[in-house]
Amino acid sequence: MAAPSPRIPLRIPRSWLIVIVATLLAVHFALAVGSKLRESTTADELLHLTGGVSYWQIHDYRLHPENGILPQRWAALPWWLAGAKFPPLAGNPAWDRSDAWVVGHQFFYEMGVDHFPRLMAGRAMIALFSVATGLLVFVWSRRLFGDGGGLVSLVFFTFCPTLLAHGALATSDVCITFFFLAAAGAWWRHLHDGSGLAWALSALLFGLAFVAKYSAVLLVPMIVIMA
Repeated sequence: MAAPSPRIPLRIPRSWLIVIVATLLAVHFALAVGSKLRESTTADELLHLTGGVSYWQIHDYRLHPENGILPQRWAALPWWLAGAKFPPLAGNPAWDRSDAWVVGHQFFYEMGVDHFPRLMAGRAMIALFSVATGLLVFVWSRRLFGDGGGLVSLVFFTFCPTLLAHGALATSDVCITFFFLAAAGAWWRHLHDGSGLAWALSALLFGLAFVAKYSAVLLVPMIVIMA
C-alpha cells in the first residue's frame, strides 16, 4: 500500500492563490509597521541607523562594527537618500573613540530634525525582509505540502506575535531570519537539484547571510547535517 500523501487536498486557481498570498503579506506588513507608530526608538535601532548612515555618507565602519553591515545599510537607506545631516566629526571626542551611543544620540536628537518619520521609514524597510520571509515560508511549505499547506503556514506566519513584534524594528534580527531560511532552503534545493545555478544561488545566499549578522556561522553545522 502506498504511503499517504502529506499534501493538504486543496487546489486553488493560480490567480486566486496569488491574490490570497499577496493579501496576507500586505496584512502582515501593515500590522508590523502599524504597531510601531506609537513606539519610541529602541536602543538597537539608534545604533543600527546611526551606523548605517555613517557607512553610506562617510564610508567609515567604526560605529557598531559588531553587527552585519547589510541590515544597517538597508534600514538607513531612506535617511541617506533624504540627505540626513550627520553630527560634526571634527573635534568630536565620541567619534574619535567610536562611541556609537553618544554619536547616535547626537544624530537622532541634536540635529534639529524630527527623527521619527525617518525612523518609521527604516522600520518599513526592515519589514520588507519580514514580508520576504513570509513568502519563503509559503513557497517552501507549498512545495512540500501543496497549496493548502502553503497557505496554512503563511497564515500562521502572518499573525505570529513574535514576527509582528520584531518584523518592523530597524535591527538585524529579521534580516538574518530571512537569510537563515533562504540559505538553508537554497542549500536544500541544491542537494536535490545539483545544477550549477542551484549551487550559485546557495553560495550567494550563504555569503549574504554573513554580512547580515555574524551568527550566520551557525549555518555551517546546519548545512553539514543537511548534507
